[in-house]
Parts: sequence; structure tokens; C-alpha cells
Amino acid sequence: MAKDETKVLETTAERIMEIKEELEEAKKKVSNLEGQMEVIKKNLKDEFGVKNLKEAVAKRDSLQKRADKLGIQINQKLKKLEEIMEENEAEDDE
Repeated sequence: MAKDETKVLETTAERIMEIKEELEEAKKKVSNLEGQMEVIKKNLKDEFGVKNLKEAVAKRDSLQKRADKLGIQINQKLKKLEEIMEENEAEDDE
């Protein structure tokens, strides 16, 4: 075997080993992320009663609408309370 062919084979073998290590590292990362995803799914199910991302988004949107409505109601009641308090102050000044 010629010296050039040996060098090419060594370089190729080194590159194959690098790729193998990169693949093993990627496999570990994927496994880790899948584990994290399972934990998140379990938490979503346990805490919010949703089974998947679609249900979680729908639940979030529903809760946001509810919070917005409650915020509007609170602001309306505060405004009304302020009006009543101003009327009472005006009556007290008379």
C-alpha cells in the first residue's frame, strides 16, 4: 500500500471516529431532551389536566381570556366605587 493511500485511510478513519463521537453526543442530547419533554408533559397533565401542547395552548388562551374579563370587571367596579366615593365626598362638603 502506498504512503498516500495509508494517509488517506488514516484521515478517513479519524474522521469516521469523530463522526461516531458526534453521533453519540447527539444521541445523548436527544435522550436528555426527550426526558425533559416527558417531565414537562407530566407536569402539564398533573397541574393543568392537559395531554399535549395543543391542549396546553387552548388552556392558556382560555385562562388568559378569563383573566382579561376579570380585569375588566374589576376596573369597572373600581370606577363605580370611585364615583360613589366622590358623590359621598360631595355630599359631605354640602
